[in-house]
Amino acid sequence: MIIAAYAGVGKTTFAKLYPDHAIDFTMGKYKYLPNKDYCQDENNEAMKANHFSERNFEYPRNYFNAIMEALEQNPNKYIIIPSDCGTLDYFEDYDIPYTLCYPRREAKEEYRKRYIERGNNERFLEIFIGRWAWYMELLHNEFSFPSAKRIVLEAHQFLSDVIPIRQGG
Repeated sequence: MIIAAYAGVGKTTFAKLYPDHAIDFTMGKYKYLPNKDYCQDENNEAMKANHFSERNFEYPRNYFNAIMEALEQNPNKYIIIPSDCGTLDYFEDYDIPYTLCYPRREAKEEYRKRYIERGNNERFLEIFIGRWAWYMELLHNEFSFPSAKRIVLEAHQFLSDVIPIRQGG
């Protein structure tokens, strides 16, 4: 199962809590060309949205293909990805089932605090808080991604609070 989740909902934490059940499938190495001056640790919160490399022209197709390969190789695991619009469009185009997970619109300040506490940079805050209303409208609007199942997180909820772990798989 593919779970496309908004920034700060706990994708990385979920995958660390349940490594036998989930893969945190980050997109940086697919979205950007390699750059020796750029820190390649995609789980370093301070480096997210602070890319010094140029964008890979094959993105998001290359990321979508890698997700499909990971899904094929790990059919009993959750593939946890960011809720990136270009990738979601591929899921829609190819009728790939997926679940969107994102916060309630009213949770903006809670998420701003989450981002600051985990060490995200100003550019990250500009993107995910500065464009909050736009992202929330897009994700909440069923016409944007009509085939997605949706999970809307309540205040103080995380991905690990709402995703069941399948026993024995």
